[in-house]
Amino acid sequence: MIKKNGKPVFWFILFMISNIGLYGQSSYSDKKHELNLGYLNIFNLNTNAKFGIGYKYHFSNFAVRSALNFNFLDIQIDDISKDFFRYDIKVGVESQKDIDKLQFFYGMDLFYSKIYDSNSSHYYFDNHYVEYKNLYEFGACPLIGLKFIINKRFSVSTEECLNFIIRKGIAENTYTQTDETIVTKISQTIINLSPAGILTLNIHL
Repeated sequence: MIKKNGKPVFWFILFMISNIGLYGQSSYSDKKHELNLGYLNIFNLNTNAKFGIGYKYHFSNFAVRSALNFNFLDIQIDDISKDFFRYDIKVGVESQKDIDKLQFFYGMDLFYSKIYDSNSSHYYFDNHYVEYKNLYEFGACPLIGLKFIINKRFSVSTEECLNFIIRKGIAENTYTQTDETIVTKISQTIINLSPAGILTLNIHL
């Protein structure tokens, strides 16, 4: 199954990449190390947004980047419960251009993700339904972003990624009343955009 989202955005990203590349060398700071902390979605403060930590090493107007992100949720409402955990490992590169207090950047990440997702529901006649998914994902995501430089030590940034994802794994559906378990293999190709409006605090060392 292929899910597609945002073709105009994809072409817009390519257009921005081609234009940013014309600006030349960055002159922002002599700080080589950058630590990225936290993920706050300003468009949806109630979501179970990711939390993570990232690191960049800068070479003038170029940087090598990496990140480890987490996303987890454990809730129970009446007879329905959900337990979700996910982590993402990313490595990539980016090119940068500074204009006054702003820095434009674009690049590419490669990633690997692991997902555990469990949903449980109680129905009539004491029938208990459990759905469990054990998945992994890998792929690539071209990205474009904007950073606001507060001073030589701190900045905030946001970025948008177009994700090309291959998802594999299994889903188990169990009905306790009949003691029946259905196992389904999952194999999907997904194309989507990362959530917009996620801010990261950066510390330059």
